[in-house]
Amino acid sequence: MTHCTASVRAGYTRACTTLLISALLTLLFMALPGQAQEPQKLVRIATLDNYYPYCFRIPGSRPRPTERLEPGAESDQLAGFSWDMVRTCLHNEGYTIELHVAPWARVEHYVRNNMADIMFPSLITPARRTAFAFSRGSTDTVNIVMYANAPMTPVPKTMDAFAGKKIGVMRDWSFGPMWEKTHTAVRHPVDSILHAFQMLAKKRVDAVIGYEKCFDNTLSETGNANTFWKSPSFETLHGYLACRASDSFSQNVLSAFDRQARRLRKTGVIDRLARKWSVPVPLLRDATP
Repeated sequence: MTHCTASVRAGYTRACTTLLISALLTLLFMALPGQAQEPQKLVRIATLDNYYPYCFRIPGSRPRPTERLEPGAESDQLAGFSWDMVRTCLHNEGYTIELHVAPWARVEHYVRNNMADIMFPSLITPARRTAFAFSRGSTDTVNIVMYANAPMTPVPKTMDAFAGKKIGVMRDWSFGPMWEKTHTAVRHPVDSILHAFQMLAKKRVDAVIGYEKCFDNTLSETGNANTFWKSPSFETLHGYLACRASDSFSQNVLSAFDRQARRLRKTGVIDRLARKWSVPVPLLRDATP
């Protein structure tokens, strides 16, 4: 019995020693330069899905509040030029994207309340400038126009022709400095682009303000491409990535986006994306208006 017990103890000791050596070798291997894996770079991005051709829902796709997209992966529900540009730039920088799709008011709420890191495409407004930091590169270029049942006579570089008129305005969307300075028009909030044109057709509003390509697409899809008069462009605007001004991590993400946007511009990738979606190449400049 004594000999048997000693043998068992010796075997147990050898097994423990072997396990200890194996564990130490594993730790040593993990500590060698170049062997340790970097922590995953995760950025939470919020955007909308009713802004064709920049960010829009893929027809027939199942709505998902969030998606997790590692570098190289594509969304099952979101498409468009701005999304392609943002996704490509940040994936090239090694970021995994946690995508949040929501109406714009909720998108901005997510970022303000640290439920998301980045939102796009965001116009720079006086109210946002105090709370957010913006990328230097833009993600879209849009023309602001008015739609009406009958021709109006716009005054160049002003919206004076719409004084006293009831204007259909997408709820929580921004339409640029010229519109923000217009206090003589009566704003009538609407919940969708289609709703805006339905109100116009029923003459419940006198005109609708909109982003030309986006609103034209809704008219085309509903068979109303030539139904309404459209003004010349009042103003050309640019959207940007935005984050909380106090958030250093997200500002580093903006810098990564700008770095890749400049590189992709030089290599022709952004030009090819712009041709694919039939949009202007966005400006890569300082975000200050």
